[in-house]
Amino acid sequence: MSGFSVDEQISVLRRHCMNLAGYAFSLARRQGLSPEEALRLWMEPAMQRSGGHPLDARTWIERNAAAMKIFHRNVDIARDDETWVMRVDVGDELPPLEAWGAVDYWAAWMIAQARVVAERQGLNASGGLEGSTLTVRFEPRQSSA
Repeated sequence: MSGFSVDEQISVLRRHCMNLAGYAFSLARRQGLSPEEALRLWMEPAMQRSGGHPLDARTWIERNAAAMKIFHRNVDIARDDETWVMRVDVGDELPPLEAWGAVDYWAAWMIAQARVVAERQGLNASGGLEGSTLTVRFEPRQSSA
């Protein structure tokens, strides 16, 4: 890899990561784990740590979008009143997942992960994969008063 440019190295590492993810999701599916169960197993150590103090929704969503942009590059955020919609172009990351038959599992896992981390911020998360775009909607949780 030393002969590759930084962009080429990042591209190779992205493909490698998505191949490993596809493999892991394929194994989890074979073991009968739902994407939500696999996510909870994966996140268990992090969930044992303190989540710190909640941030305002805008800051938290912008930080999440920035993190997604590091890996997936093309991320768009839109806001409609109190609802935030993050659209992530994942077209370049799908082929390794397709090779493992894990695209649907990965998408469900990503939305489950969004739900788990959003809960700590007082938000609901929903969404799914639409073509090659992962869409995640964040809305304030309604209090049950």
